[in-house]
Amino acid sequence: MWAELYKLDDEGIEAMAIINKLDSMNLAKVSIARKNASDTESYYYNSHFIFLHDLLRGLGNYQNNQEPIEQRKRLLIDANENTHDRWPMEKQQGTMTRILSNFFKLCVKPKPQQVPARTVSISTDETCASSDWSQVQPAHVEVLILILQTEQYTLPELKEKMSKLRALIVINHGLRPSVLNNFELISSLSNQKRIRLERISVPSFGTMKNLKKLSLYMCNTRLAFEKGSILISDLFPNLEDLSIDYSKGYGGIA
Repeated sequence: MWAELYKLDDEGIEAMAIINKLDSMNLAKVSIARKNASDTESYYYNSHFIFLHDLLRGLGNYQNNQEPIEQRKRLLIDANENTHDRWPMEKQQGTMTRILSNFFKLCVKPKPQQVPARTVSISTDETCASSDWSQVQPAHVEVLILILQTEQYTLPELKEKMSKLRALIVINHGLRPSVLNNFELISSLSNQKRIRLERISVPSFGTMKNLKKLSLYMCNTRLAFEKGSILISDLFPNLEDLSIDYSKGYGGIA
């Protein structure tokens, strides 16, 4: 994520230097699950975990939310709340304004709200198994983070909405892998360079010509590869880095 947003090196050296500095200042804690000499030499950090205290995370979110939505570089959306069907710009409206707004939506097609944020993070649970992008235009988003607690999640149409998207991170905190539908839509994004999936089941992959880095952690792609042997070079012709940990369903990959 940092590499794409701030043009850091692909090996993660600069990013880890920042993280280690935060660790030395007690602003974060770095924990290594398993330590191999080769991991450090090859800049392989999949066994590194960074912990942030809830108070510090809350403070960061609070400071971010103090800015007007139209000026935020990061947009945080918690769809676990009772108001999960509202975007932040709707939640800031008064009750009467929302009533009038909903009334006029029946008569006039509303103009999508421009979202200038470069990073969008969405947390969702079983009450919201998809995202409604009809009222927003996140044309400047470069990093999309989805934090799921649902058995299935359907990706929205992204080609027209997020043409600048460069990195997609999907993390599932549910008990079982979450099925990610419409994943093949990612192939329509010409700038997509990095994908990180955790505890995700992917029914189908599309050809991603520009993807450079793919990380799969505790994922299941059996359905995507069950039709026979599939060449990685066909699906991801420009892939430079493939990381697979504790995952299954890769018997058909060649």
